[in-house]
Amino acid sequence: MRHSNNATRCQKKTRKGVATREDLASSCFRWINQRLYTSSSEQAQQLFQKDPLLFQVYHNGYQRQLEKWPQKPLEFCLDWLQQYFQENKNCVVADFGCGKSAQLEEQLNGPNRKFYSFDLVKTQDPRVIPCNVTHLPLRNKSVDVVVCCLSLMGTDYAKIIQEAHRILKKSGVLIIAEVTSRLQGILDIFCRRIAQIGFREHLRNTSNSFFVFLVFQKSNESGQPTTTNTTRKNITLPQLKPCLYKKR
Repeated sequence: MRHSNNATRCQKKTRKGVATREDLASSCFRWINQRLYTSSSEQAQQLFQKDPLLFQVYHNGYQRQLEKWPQKPLEFCLDWLQQYFQENKNCVVADFGCGKSAQLEEQLNGPNRKFYSFDLVKTQDPRVIPCNVTHLPLRNKSVDVVVCCLSLMGTDYAKIIQEAHRILKKSGVLIIAEVTSRLQGILDIFCRRIAQIGFREHLRNTSNSFFVFLVFQKSNESGQPTTTNTTRKNITLPQLKPCLYKKR
């Protein structure tokens, strides 16, 4: 009987320990997530460079959230790119904020395709290039497609759109997958302002209740009489709502 009671207490402590670790991990994820949505891209990079473990903690938490979603936003990007590759054989793709691994390259790599996968810090995947995507080590007009899948997190996300415009070739494509709640009530003005930077809206898919999928094409005309690097930098994009997770 005594042995049985000890075993029961041990099991309870073990379960409590597991729950405590899970609660701690969830709490850390929520804290990091809030910091990323309320900081500039430079501040986010400094956060992860100071403590690279936070990057791992964040993406582990993100993966747990991802498993709860009825559709994965990256799936839209994959499907759209597969169709794009059918008509465009020679392609250079830049994935902004790819996470721990180069998933697009992993699933879509093929002959005459070049992928650049960027995130803030070095990961175990050697294909991931650590850098701030507001300042990329790529030449002007050198990329066919830019993918921003849930990567417009920082308060200065307009710089990401401007950098995408800089590296995209003439008629290059910008794909944006974003959480619907972040664009609630401002989707129209968001798309108009991106057009002013020098894009033409090609596709707007709002059929999914969780995510909005947008495709823009780099245009010669920006919707403004003249478009220079200076005027692009002066275009103000609407502030996106942070995507914060509640404690459960």
